[in-house]
Amino acid sequence: MTVLASFVVDSKVLPIGQLVRENPSMTLEFERIVPTEDALMPYFWVHGGDIASFEGDLAASPLVTDFDLLDQFENTALYRVEWKPDQGMLIQGIVEAEGAILEGDVGQAQMEFLVRFPDHDHLGRFYNYCMEHDITVEMRQIYSLTDRSERAREFGLTADQREALVLAARYGYFSTPRETSMSELADELGITQQAMSERIRRGMEKVMLEALGLARNDEE
Repeated sequence: MTVLASFVVDSKVLPIGQLVRENPSMTLEFERIVPTEDALMPYFWVHGGDIASFEGDLAASPLVTDFDLLDQFENTALYRVEWKPDQGMLIQGIVEAEGAILEGDVGQAQMEFLVRFPDHDHLGRFYNYCMEHDITVEMRQIYSLTDRSERAREFGLTADQREALVLAARYGYFSTPRETSMSELADELGITQQAMSERIRRGMEKVMLEALGLARNDEE
């Protein structure tokens, strides 16, 4: 059963965290991670601070292999930064344990993550990886989808429907403009795009009907 883990690590664990410490007014928010054959490429938003100065630090850092500015508006920018796996051991551990970062915020002193793992065994694999690489992890909360589904049961949602809606909301599917696509959400859960669309449609229908005090026509 899918397990969500909320934990905190020192910002010095990742090279990106070290760069943020050099820019006091800046925070980072991870979006997603793409593992390649010989590197890890996290996508993240940079909020606040001096963007030009931050890019200078990226270019000068011996830890960074390459980076691209993908989007920017006002004092917020979306980057893709590439560094070698041995310079991003925390991320490597998440990837090896088949985890998916749902939320990741990098501040001056610490980084906070919410990661989805396939089950408790994979979470244990990640924790053991951290211990083997001297990465101190402070677990804040560990729960399965069913542990946090009291509200979902009020709406009559199935576990699959709730998971789909939570993922869509966290990844900005309901934002304007949308920050992710149906196919990307389906890939995250390892299901077809049609199946993902159906879960979201049925889930949204149940939430709206319940919120409006109307009777549901199905009990799925």
